Amino acid sequence: LNRRRSWVEFYLAFRKRQQYIALYKRFANHIDCDWMTSLSRAEVKEMLAIENDCSISVDGIMTWRDLADAQVNLEKTKHIANKESRKKSKGAFSTFFKSKSSGELEGADDAPISLSIEELRELEASLQESTETELSSDSKLAIVDFTLTSFCVDLIGRGMRPLAKYALGKLSADFLANQDGSFAFGLQLQSVALHDLVTHQTKFPTILKSLQSTSNALDFKLKKSRSGDQSLFMNLVAFEIVASPQFVVEVMEFAKFESSAKAEVEVLDDNNDDIEGEPERQIMREGAADKLSLAIADAWSHKKSTKQVWQVDCNIKAPIFIVPENCIDAQATALILDMGSFRFLYGAPPAASVRDWFQANSKAAFDPDYVDYLALEMNHLAFYVGTVGEYM
Repeated sequence: LNRRRSWVEFYLAFRKRQQYIALYKRFANHIDCDWMTSLSRAEVKEMLAIENDCSISVDGIMTWRDLADAQVNLEKTKHIANKESRKKSKGAFSTFFKSKSSGELEGADDAPISLSIEELRELEASLQESTETELSSDSKLAIVDFTLTSFCVDLIGRGMRPLAKYALGKLSADFLANQDGSFAFGLQLQSVALHDLVTHQTKFPTILKSLQSTSNALDFKLKKSRSGDQSLFMNLVAFEIVASPQFVVEVMEFAKFESSAKAEVEVLDDNNDDIEGEPERQIMREGAADKLSLAIADAWSHKKSTKQVWQVDCNIKAPIFIVPENCIDAQATALILDMGSFRFLYGAPPAASVRDWFQANSKAAFDPDYVDYLALEMNHLAFYVGTVGEYM
């Protein structure tokens, strides 16, 4: 580019900036500001054309918007100051001309607010200084939001024969982390289903499904505050699992690998290696268990010394297992195992009986910082023997 063309482009960019700031101010603030009018269709198209201009970067558009917002804030301040000054200037003489003065005040509220060149320069300087200044530690954060609307996998056997269809409902995850160490993580799964495409005329077309009415199949939330307090919440609904005989046979056939002499030799060699390396693996497992126990003990000691609060609320519905003689005949025998539900609570306020016992049997006063309350509930464990038709 020659020097003359660069100056022309600079001037065109300057004009685009002036046009966009004026249009965006009215577009975003004409409802709250009486002295601004709404954009016409032609002006909206003009503003969108500037936003879609490839010669202007996204950062440039956002900078122009910040400058427009700063100008609007200053105009609002001047509008309020002018309104108060007009009220104070209204003297006793204006009472004789009430209708006239009220009309003038009403028209003054709609009068446009103009900014001087010095005020515009101060706004641009302050905006440039604020963008160059590094954010404080409290202002830094990381936000991750992931959503998977649906997920489906079709399992195809030999001869393009369908075996099963796995369907996953909406999956969403969000993560927020601050510079001070606090964070929040959430995971939600709407539904899970596995359809049997092997057994014809089956009474159980879905051999694995989540049983929920309105809530999600899985809700998981983990939070940590700035002081180190942590809370964990998990809710898992029950899953119905049907052991369809034909489906199990077909899946095992699908997963079975052809054995050969070479493969058998490799398996034997692997078995010999496993026998020789078993003591080393045993030592590694014991070392991992020791490290895990030490990590838990250190975390517990740190919790007690800093008096941090841990709260855990896990509500888990155990799966329901159905083992039918066959899935076609309604009179076939079926074994049903319902493992009920499990509720694990930690960090909740202790029961009154527990508090009374500590106060009666301890010399020191009851201190919740040194007494941990844990509750484990198991409900509705049942085993049924009946027919497929009775369960349906």
